[in-house]
Amino acid sequence: MDDRSSGKLKAPGINEITVISATAALFVLVWLVYDRVIGTGGWRIYQGQFRQLQREKLKVKLKNAESRQSTALKKLAHAPVNADFSRDESTLIDSLKRQVNEVDSRPAVIEEIVVSDLHGRHVDRCTTCHQGIERAEFSGASRLVFRAHPDLDGLLKHHPVAKFGCTTCHEGQGSDLDARHGPILKGRMVESSCVRCHENAPLLTGASTAAEGALLYQSKGCYACHQVDGSPYLTANLGFVAPDLKSIRSKVQPQWLATWIRSPRKVHPRTLMPEFGIKNAGLPDQESVQLASYLLKVSGDAPLSAQAIVYGRTNQATPLSVARGKELFEKRGCLGCHDLGKNRTAAPRHSSLDGIGSKVSRQWLYSWIEDPQKMSANTLMPKFALKPDEIACLADFLSTKRKDKLEYVKCDSGDMTLAANIEAGKKLVGRYGCYNCHSIPGFENNNQKIGPALTDFGARDPIAFSWGKKKNVVPRKERNWYTWTIAKLKDPKVFETRRIKKIMPHFELTTQEIDKIVVFLKSLTGHQTVSSQNLARIKPGQADSIAGRQLIYQYGCTGCHSMYDETARAPSEDKSLPCQLRGGALAPNLSGTGARVRSDWLLAFLEKPYKMRPYLTTSMPTFHFRNRDDRTLVRYFQATANSAAHFERGGQLERAATANAEAGKKIFAGHLCASCHQLNGRQLPVASKLRWYHNMQFARRMAPDLADVKEKLRRDWLVRFIENPPLLIPDTTMPYMALTSEEAAALASYLDSAFPKTVSKTAN
Repeated sequence: MDDRSSGKLKAPGINEITVISATAALFVLVWLVYDRVIGTGGWRIYQGQFRQLQREKLKVKLKNAESRQSTALKKLAHAPVNADFSRDESTLIDSLKRQVNEVDSRPAVIEEIVVSDLHGRHVDRCTTCHQGIERAEFSGASRLVFRAHPDLDGLLKHHPVAKFGCTTCHEGQGSDLDARHGPILKGRMVESSCVRCHENAPLLTGASTAAEGALLYQSKGCYACHQVDGSPYLTANLGFVAPDLKSIRSKVQPQWLATWIRSPRKVHPRTLMPEFGIKNAGLPDQESVQLASYLLKVSGDAPLSAQAIVYGRTNQATPLSVARGKELFEKRGCLGCHDLGKNRTAAPRHSSLDGIGSKVSRQWLYSWIEDPQKMSANTLMPKFALKPDEIACLADFLSTKRKDKLEYVKCDSGDMTLAANIEAGKKLVGRYGCYNCHSIPGFENNNQKIGPALTDFGARDPIAFSWGKKKNVVPRKERNWYTWTIAKLKDPKVFETRRIKKIMPHFELTTQEIDKIVVFLKSLTGHQTVSSQNLARIKPGQADSIAGRQLIYQYGCTGCHSMYDETARAPSEDKSLPCQLRGGALAPNLSGTGARVRSDWLLAFLEKPYKMRPYLTTSMPTFHFRNRDDRTLVRYFQATANSAAHFERGGQLERAATANAEAGKKIFAGHLCASCHQLNGRQLPVASKLRWYHNMQFARRMAPDLADVKEKLRRDWLVRFIENPPLLIPDTTMPYMALTSEEAAALASYLDSAFPKTVSKTAN
């Protein structure tokens, strides 16, 4: 009879019990191996290996100490031994033995750091495995897991692990103990997290990558299409990024315009304008013609000056005028922002003039050089103090820079007057968002950004990103925020599908530029979650410093001027050493300008500059500052008055005491200051019978004019500079005259009282 029919179950046999037991044992064994080697138990192995490293280092120190003590004892019979030395060695040996015993007896434990005041309450267990993170002796550890954190005396001094943990800056899954940390911020990417706690993040030393990425974001014109709110890296009010197109038909030929729209980089390889359409091919000819048709239809006439019209009708270029124009181009500061297809300029927003003669007419060039603001109110190009004949020579020279082998778009003159092309062109302007960068008639009231807002882009989940259909672009296992962003910046159309068309143009970014922009984009989280107790709030003047740096970049000041970059140094770096010098060499170094000159004089000079250094062939042009940017720049120099490293070597300035001007007059004459300096362009008398002092024309060209000393220079700075010129300005040609502080103050008093001043405008 079957047991199941009687309601009874058959007891498992011995073989079945054996199989079940073996399976359970195997499962437990596999779990233990995974837990210790692969899973969360791996931390025990790491701690054991770290204890072994510690033990080896301590035993090496112990062996050396015992060897020194043994050597000292052997010499005891021949010469007296320093008792203090022997005691110190014995104390050191006892201490090392105790440390070895402590390491041997230390149990394996999970280390936790509870961070409750930063970005919400969270637990970090990172130091469970990363045992050497704060130990300087492990700075050169071969294994990364045991290596000490870089810059222990800088970053970790101000951000102790016990208070801030690791994930506050590095992100990741700090509570997990397996080898999978989750996506963490490494290397320069860590700088993107500074903004969460520091309102003054753009000014932090040793964390300049995000700020440089923001400046690239600004110079490439990304802000024109993408809205970013709340980022301290973008605080300046920036205008249009590209030229005004309201009078484009008076500027260029129709066929050239269509060719330019199709592929700007084929016309100018280093142009700032990106390439729409297919990479290295551009837009289809039909779309290029349609866009050009609309722009030419709505365009008005350029406000050419009367002199430009006369020049275009009567003046003819000659080899002499072209040569003179080339000389002016090279010596009057044009190379600060422009190149002719050869060497790239130092300006962050350079503009290549290679082939400019094929683009615009000679009379348009003349009128533009004469007064750029009159031709286009949105331009950032300043007005230079040029004579009519100099303007004509420059226009003659630039007109010779042609590209005769340019492959033009094939179209008839009548194609650009067709109503269908004009209407289609208007739709394309709206589709590609041309109005975001250019001022275009018909789109004056369209303030909508063509691209998505990026205010919280750094915090977005990559699951929501469109990865396209190309599986080989980013393999599925490697898909995360970083790989998507890098791939998108390298090729904006990489994730395009038949249904989803991407309109973002190609910027031809370098790998270095992409890395910096990615750090900046990762900093865009949309909000700060740090508690008010730990928030490093911005200090008075720092907002002006941040906005001023953006304006210096926007107006291209570093195309001509150089500046010391304080943010490029590490926090622990010696500040008495000069930091990195960036910018051009056509004009004086601007570092420490706020400490050197008076604010009211600087504001007046920015609004109406004049030539003050006879030795320079270049002179400061007149900028058309918008949004009261000139006042922001003045406040920037005030806020950074004592920040330059070369200035800090001399210490902070103090108010100089008044001194006897008569004594200063004797010093001025005795040291033959008039042999180098002029007054309002006039040579001053030199009180010397030596003939060679009266024949120093070169020296007089090398020194600044002494007019407006009292109105221009701060008295405290002037005294310190006279006392030791190279200390404040290392590259100055002013010699060290070994004057005492009292003599320097007397000479400064004489300069203040003896020379006339000009009228300056008071800064707000």
